[in-house]
Amino acid sequence: MKSLEEIMKGLEYLSTEDVDNPKWSLDSLTNLHESLTDGNFMSYIVYLSLRPDLSDEDKDTCMKIIKIKKALEDRDIKKKYSSFEIVQS
Repeated sequence: MKSLEEIMKGLEYLSTEDVDNPKWSLDSLTNLHESLTDGNFMSYIVYLSLRPDLSDEDKDTCMKIIKIKKALEDRDIKKKYSSFEIVQS
C-alpha cells in the first residue's frame, strides 16, 4: 500500500491560472469521466459546452463530428439489435 507521501507526490497540481481560467481539451475530458474519449460523440457535446470561446469554424467541425459519430453509433445499434422484435400487447 502506498504511503501518504507517495500519493501526494503522484498528484497533479494545477496552477492558479488553470483553476481561474481552465482550457479544456478533448484529451482532458477523461478526467471528468472515463467514457469521454474521442470515440464517444458525447465527448464533443461536453467539449462544446465547456469551450464557448471556440471559433465558429471549430464549433462547426465539432458539430459535424457529432453527427457522424452519432450516425455510426445508431447504425451499430440497429445492426446489433435488428434480430429483436418489439412485442405489443
